[in-house]
Amino acid sequence: MKRLRPRLTYSGVASTLALVLALGTGTVYAANEWTGANIQNATLTGADIKNGSVAGIDLKNGNVASIDIKDGSLTGVDVADGGLTGADVADGGLAGADVADGGLTGTDVADGGLTGDDIANGSLKGDLEIEDNSITTFDLAENSVDSDEVLDFGLSNEDIGVLFALVNADGTLAASSGGVTSLRIVAGQYEVDFGRNVSQCAPLATQGNSGAGTPIGGIMGVADRGGNAEAVFVSVIDDDGAFVDRSFVLIVVC
Repeated sequence: MKRLRPRLTYSGVASTLALVLALGTGTVYAANEWTGANIQNATLTGADIKNGSVAGIDLKNGNVASIDIKDGSLTGVDVADGGLTGADVADGGLAGADVADGGLTGTDVADGGLTGDDIANGSLKGDLEIEDNSITTFDLAENSVDSDEVLDFGLSNEDIGVLFALVNADGTLAASSGGVTSLRIVAGQYEVDFGRNVSQCAPLATQGNSGAGTPIGGIMGVADRGGNAEAVFVSVIDDDGAFVDRSFVLIVVC
């Protein structure tokens, strides 16, 4: 009897494979029917995932921590504008190199947040970084200002503690350092009010005219004004000791 030689065909192989799968799992899957349920947990590694095949939509919110991100792998384009707050930056975690020149404005710095140690010597310019009249004596160290820092004639009489008044013979005010009033009380006696306490200042008066001409002269007397710490009492007498009306200059050094 002639022996028949087995012959393999595509249909025979496919039928056999289908039978094996059916017996082994009970279900046959097409290539596009695989889901996460068909894969055992923790059996996939990075080598099983094609580079670039995972997008943000494939990750559950909050599932990625800092340990999942390679150090130095994120750049500015990976962070949304305004996406970071102060709580996301460790104290002392930023250096000058992390801040673009001109990237910070006054609104980025808390009031009182900077000290002298944060400002390089000579880095501030008066006409740009310092607001007019924003510096007081409390901002200056003792003996830190000398004549080189003061503009010629930049100080007024009030700034150097010298006040003056030029008073006419009738008691009216001809000129003053500012804020001054004057009056004739009786013949040869006057009150000059400087609008501030001058009781601890030194007054000095001399007879002199408010305009051009030859001064007549007179003997001057000055004293604190009783009952008014802001005023000086001035008297003028002639050589005979009689009170006379004369114009005069009064200077008060405080």
